[in-house]
Amino acid sequence: MTYLVTHPLRRCVSFILALFLTYFCLGKTAIAAPQTHTTFANNDNYYHSLAQDISTRKALTANTNKTYSEFATELKDVIEKDKSIAPFPTLLADSTGTTSYVWPISNSATPDEMNTSFGPRMNNDKWDFHDGIDLPDDCGTDVHAVANGTVVDAGNADSNNSSRHVVLKVNDSTDGDIYVYYLHLESIAVSSGSVSQGDVLGKVGKDNANYCHLHLELRRGNRQQISSYHPLRYLPYTNTPNFTAPTSARFNRQSNGLMAARLLFDASSRLEGDLERVEVDLKNGTTLLGTPRVVNFNDKTTIQEGNGDEFAFTNDIAVEGYQSSNMGPNGDNRNDLKYSIIVRNLPSDCNTLVARVYDVRGTHVVTSAAITVPNQTTIEESLNFEDGLTIPTGWTQIISTSGAGTSIANDATIAHGGTRSLRSTDNSNTESSSQQAGIEYDLPNNRFEWQVESWIRPSTLELSDDSNQVYLLDFLTEQGINPSVAARIRYYAPKSLFAEIVARRPDNIPGKENLAINSSKEAIITGTWRNWRLRLSRIGTRETKAVLYLDNEKKAELFWDSTAYEPSKVQVGIGRSFSKAKATVNTDDVLLTEKTL
Repeated sequence: MTYLVTHPLRRCVSFILALFLTYFCLGKTAIAAPQTHTTFANNDNYYHSLAQDISTRKALTANTNKTYSEFATELKDVIEKDKSIAPFPTLLADSTGTTSYVWPISNSATPDEMNTSFGPRMNNDKWDFHDGIDLPDDCGTDVHAVANGTVVDAGNADSNNSSRHVVLKVNDSTDGDIYVYYLHLESIAVSSGSVSQGDVLGKVGKDNANYCHLHLELRRGNRQQISSYHPLRYLPYTNTPNFTAPTSARFNRQSNGLMAARLLFDASSRLEGDLERVEVDLKNGTTLLGTPRVVNFNDKTTIQEGNGDEFAFTNDIAVEGYQSSNMGPNGDNRNDLKYSIIVRNLPSDCNTLVARVYDVRGTHVVTSAAITVPNQTTIEESLNFEDGLTIPTGWTQIISTSGAGTSIANDATIAHGGTRSLRSTDNSNTESSSQQAGIEYDLPNNRFEWQVESWIRPSTLELSDDSNQVYLLDFLTEQGINPSVAARIRYYAPKSLFAEIVARRPDNIPGKENLAINSSKEAIITGTWRNWRLRLSRIGTRETKAVLYLDNEKKAELFWDSTAYEPSKVQVGIGRSFSKAKATVNTDDVLLTEKTL
């Protein structure tokens, strides 16, 4: 512990500390006070702070079974009986150089449960930089001051705060002014003035939130959100080696011909979400190409604020956190954290990557092995059927072996751009199982994004009930399960046909259906050509994203976990026509590509 002692008190420091230890360890004993004429102000905050800042407080309170607040009160009573006792010297922070903080719900050094950590996450189906941490608890639970400070703002949602809130200004001995934001409160207990560490500021709520939790945010130097700092820079926690080395590299060729890479890593416990920084070296062999690409959550020149996928990249590097904004009782019961690093526009001479992951204290650094950047062949398939072939080179036919009436043909009577198209027909609604009539392409491994699009004209759609669907752009799993994810037409009563996305969930999510569905509510009319486009990103993660576009307009978006049922094949035409359904569909100007970046 470091002490700042004014000259008149320097001779008294040892004696006063001895007085304090004797009183606390041996009980209330008559003690002769040093003779000075300095008196105390009657300030509860002072005594409370004093009791908490003594470096030996943990051992002492353990021996007496007293809380810091109880001891502060007793200490005040003893000293106040003799107004001639000089005040203790001002105590600075301990050897780490930082002010002491407690957690806002436990009101202690014991960390509160953390649902969503600081940094990138998925929020409202988009990349988002989460500037605080989310701490779930029952609505109505007390929320405490994390340190001594001054309440500088409190109230309902306004132009600067999204919910009922309290803002506490703390003077940190190292970082100066820290503004602590408490959001989503059910009620407010203190609206202004000085408070002591541990004082109740309000209660946990869900104001402008979908479950009861406290959003805690610390902003260094000023009250702008761009000044947010990782709360675990300040709050006490057990710092363990929590991160795995970045691995599971995947690569996509970009539209400009350069390569992009994605690396995955994770943390075994979401209760310790202390990721702060990642670095990636771009190399040619062992030679470093330029400076490392860096993302530092506490340096906003390396990361953007905002909720949208367009904010993910800064300087051609992005970090994604595969955690949802609601990981509470109605969430996906996740106990860990998963992340990826995406590096785009790799120089043409870059053939090796090395990535490093740092925690917020800089104590644990994990480095990947050298990762080889492949010179992979670009996958881009363009089909217009003008060559008269029904089955294009590199594709295979998919025709149902059961039932009757399924067929495909190169159709010279209907086309979108030229004179020919692919006609897929399921001409029977008597089969008890689903039917197929289209073409299929095997996807290579190791990509993290795909896009397939086609002009599609359904001429016959006989779908009689809600169970009847026709898959038009259809990705199958490696196990051959249909679908991994698909764009389809579905019947909804009383006589409407809509476009939607469907994806297969992992089997191990309790209480979840095996299919995730997002309907666009876009009515489909037979006899009309429309451009269908299905884009997949974050493939092989639990936050895989599918977006359906019709005529270049986004109509539906779906997030799901594709780690168990990853896309391995793609089908166009009638990838699947459910039993009792009847359909004829023409497909033209097909484009399958990995060039999505």
